[in-house]
Amino acid sequence: MSHPNYLRLAKRLNVSIWLLAITLFAVHLFVVLGYSINLPFWDDWDALRPGHLDRALSWKWLVAFHNTHRNVFTHLSIWILYRLNGWNLNAHIAANFVLYTLLSAATIRYLERVFSTNLAVWLLFPASAIADEVHNHAFNNCWTFYVLFFFLSLALVFRRDRLSWFAVVASVASTYAAGSGWLCSLAFVFLSLALALLRRDHWKSHLLQAAATSAFLALWFIGYPSQSEPLVMPWTQLFWRHFGNLLALGLGYHRISELPGLLFFVGVITLAVFEGRQAIRSKEIDRIEKWLLLTTALGGIFLASGAISIARGWAEAHGAKSGRYALAVLFCPPLAWIMLRQYLNGRLTSETGKAVIWVAAGALLLAPLVTEFEYRKVYRPAGERRLDGVRCVREGLLRGKPAYCESINPYGADSAAIFEARARELRLSYLSEQSPAPLP
Repeated sequence: MSHPNYLRLAKRLNVSIWLLAITLFAVHLFVVLGYSINLPFWDDWDALRPGHLDRALSWKWLVAFHNTHRNVFTHLSIWILYRLNGWNLNAHIAANFVLYTLLSAATIRYLERVFSTNLAVWLLFPASAIADEVHNHAFNNCWTFYVLFFFLSLALVFRRDRLSWFAVVASVASTYAAGSGWLCSLAFVFLSLALALLRRDHWKSHLLQAAATSAFLALWFIGYPSQSEPLVMPWTQLFWRHFGNLLALGLGYHRISELPGLLFFVGVITLAVFEGRQAIRSKEIDRIEKWLLLTTALGGIFLASGAISIARGWAEAHGAKSGRYALAVLFCPPLAWIMLRQYLNGRLTSETGKAVIWVAAGALLLAPLVTEFEYRKVYRPAGERRLDGVRCVREGLLRGKPAYCESINPYGADSAAIFEARARELRLSYLSEQSPAPLP
């Protein structure tokens, strides 16, 4: 087969996989909405605390810490939907999934354009049900927001015009989207400093970008709450068990085993070192910048995942198997695969040899996804918990006494009366929808 014919075939195959992936996203959304219920779940109830959600946006609530996160964009999305439709949770979950789909498609398309390669097959990772907690829980859009803004900051900082300054805005937004975002912003600061050394004609701009981001990072830590759980340090075995299992989940491994995640981590670090040495020796600015893009993206995700393991490692290995933690890791396989291509392009002259290694590496990474599209099986248990919550809430409304619904509310029995009173005061849509009789 001639080279032009091969390229045409590869392009057509890539377009076909794009269509398949978009179809999977649509089916995924259909199933998620089939199990969603217009009723707050777990952290959603936090918005009903006095002084939080109100008709006039509370700036104090907007930027306040929720555990160890400043969920500015999550709070803002709740308030906007409250003003639009009384905060319909089904609409919120649908909006979250659309945002997640746009993040996934835009990331893969951007990488295709920058690295001039076909990457549609890597959309299968985000199209899978691995990040299930992000899709069935409205408040968990914070994890989508922090990754979205981090990737946006990386795309903007390499520009050579004034738009590059929006990279600082995006990086700061990542920090103020979720607690893990500050590690991504830290990675962005190091990238800006590296670009200041690399781009002699723009060194002042990149140095100022690093300084501005650092200043906002310092502000983020003001009022940081004390930790109620013990921290698990990186020099302990417990940390690496949690960290390895977290990465493994993002790769599609649900069983308790840190080995796949740690092998992937060590492999990526090794590949980054070898490709970095090769890129620097080549003295090709474009290649060095592409290496910086990939290593910063991967480094930010690894740092964020490590921070989760430090804070949540006390829950041991099984605690790492949470879909919200795995969202960012879903984008590591395409980044690592691109870096492998870059490295092989600089070392191997045999096109056949490179193709064999690319295909083998791709197949190895994609293999665990075989069972990750059983959407109904994944979301059915969460749907049943919500149905238990609906029955509990309706029983309370029938008795005329607020019911504490343990399956959906983690804030204790005393919170039930507070949340129902606030729901009535705010006239939230879920209350009238779940009421067995018209509310006054």
